[in-house]
Amino acid sequence: MQILLLRHGKAEKESASGRDSDRRLTDKGRAQAEFIGAELYRAEDRPRLIVSSGLVRSRETAKIVAAALGCPLRLAAALETGHGCHEVIELLGELGDETPVMLVGHLPQLDDLLAELVGRRVAVPAFRTGECFTVRLQDARVPGGSGVLVRGRRMASHED
Repeated sequence: MQILLLRHGKAEKESASGRDSDRRLTDKGRAQAEFIGAELYRAEDRPRLIVSSGLVRSRETAKIVAAALGCPLRLAAALETGHGCHEVIELLGELGDETPVMLVGHLPQLDDLLAELVGRRVAVPAFRTGECFTVRLQDARVPGGSGVLVRGRRMASHED
């Protein structure tokens, strides 16, 4: 199973509502999502399915990438802030053979998930906004520690 983990693009510091869950992408965040969508469109390992957090900034990022790739998008509460990486691992088990799959989410969950998938024995890079890492799992039924970090994709410009 191949999994692409994407942290949402750069988002506004505060939403009009004052709720973190309503923070929208900035112009830079939209550009980051467009860039990754275009890059993945040309890649062999582009996802066939995107599963995203329902929070606005992740949902907007996922919609832009899904439109560029012409692939379906699902929302999953397991990818929202406040959920542990074990919930995402359960979600991966439910997805079965739908691969490659992209998961769009937030920190600290994505950092924890990447470390869990490749095993904590490997130094894993921290996610920046709009950054994507590809992990290939040896055995989709037992994802913990069985993955191999294949590649990371950095956006055109990173200024967090």
